[in-house]
Amino acid sequence: MKKKATTIEDLAVLITKNSDSLEKRLGDRIAKSSDALEKRLGDRIAKSSDFLDKRIDDLALMTARGFTSVDERFEKVETRLDSLNENIKSTRRDVLAIGDRYVPRYEFDSLLIRFNSLEEKLRPKR
Repeated sequence: MKKKATTIEDLAVLITKNSDSLEKRLGDRIAKSSDALEKRLGDRIAKSSDFLDKRIDDLALMTARGFTSVDERFEKVETRLDSLNENIKSTRRDVLAIGDRYVPRYEFDSLLIRFNSLEEKLRPKR
């Protein structure tokens, strides 16, 4: 049996038939791979999104607890400041009361000078 000689037209027909079927097969494979990849990526994105949502909720709770703690500490500080204000007022009243009971030093010195001069005038001369 003799083989028939293949012509360029025969090759063109063969390539056209094969390219159509190859294109269809590659298109199907690409579509399947694309769908599988899209599904896997969608699942991973959903998991990542859930993970991020949980982390954000956890951070929000931690922040809220931190602010509660800070509020409690500020209340303690305010209480202490009120106590200090009362102590300062009491000390101020005490200092003002001392001024009412005692003679200031400059007045005492002035009176001492006057007393000494009177004493010298009244002292008998020798």
